[in-house]
Amino acid sequence: MQYERFVYPNYDEAIANYFDGAFEAVYILLHPFVGIPDELAPLIERYPDDEQIVTVGSKCSWAVIGERLGFSSYPKLNQALLTSNRAIVEELCDFEASASLTSFLEANPIWMPANGCFDPLLR
Repeated sequence: MQYERFVYPNYDEAIANYFDGAFEAVYILLHPFVGIPDELAPLIERYPDDEQIVTVGSKCSWAVIGERLGFSSYPKLNQALLTSNRAIVEELCDFEASASLTSFLEANPIWMPANGCFDPLLR
């Protein structure tokens, strides 16, 4: 079974249908991954703060990250993200995709989208 269908709206229908009529309109905003220049990456040990993101960070789209990981869809990337920060129940997790994402991020100067805050690259 493809559990990613439980963690992201289906492409084949209107996104509002996924929310079962709870909203008149729905807008899904994918927070970007944050790229840091190669030469500055070793200097930033933790998730960059807002000032670092604004001054040296760059947006890395979900499409680019998913393509580089060989993921077939946004739901698969979302499932990997939700698994990596344990934001979904274990039976919906994709530990292999999460491990691929983690390895990719550790090998590149790219940080996951911020969790629980509005990313400064979107302001």
